[in-house]
Amino acid sequence: MSTGRRVAGVGLATASGVMVAVQSRINGELGVRLADGIAAAVVSFGVGLLILLVLVPATPGGRRGLVALRGALRTGTLRPWQCLGGVCGAFLVATQGLTIGALGVAVFTVAVVAGQSGSSLLVDRAGIGPAGRQPVTPNRLIGAVLTVLAVLLAVGDRLGDPQALALALLPLAAGVGIAWQQAVN
Repeated sequence: MSTGRRVAGVGLATASGVMVAVQSRINGELGVRLADGIAAAVVSFGVGLLILLVLVPATPGGRRGLVALRGALRTGTLRPWQCLGGVCGAFLVATQGLTIGALGVAVFTVAVVAGQSGSSLLVDRAGIGPAGRQPVTPNRLIGAVLTVLAVLLAVGDRLGDPQALALALLPLAAGVGIAWQQAVN
């Protein structure tokens, strides 16, 4: 891969991370205003679904994608379980609405990244993603451990509050699911 493509990839990943933080803030606020994190997730996904229901059939690329999806499922090159990555995204959005009002965006994000980092090692090691099996190197392992330590540091002042600690476990679990989602997507 060329250096330009790597730089572009890092830039896009960074922008994506910023947008996830914005999404978290919006869905967290929606959860607080509705007093229901699950309802906030339904609104968030409902709007996204409506937009996709219009855009996918209206664009040539969208229509080609649907035909390719049908064909891949029929031939078995895409297994049905690989289409379940969106369930993990739904869980992430639900945890945004359920926890950010109490935890804040920063603790939420640190917990998601910790779950994602640790789980990503297992997903890569199992070869679930398109790159196949990836080794668990010392640097990658240290990075994952540091993210888990960051969660403990971020919620350290709340360790005596079991409710806050339990809330932090939800985005941690969502991060575990996001690693799976990224691999199958």
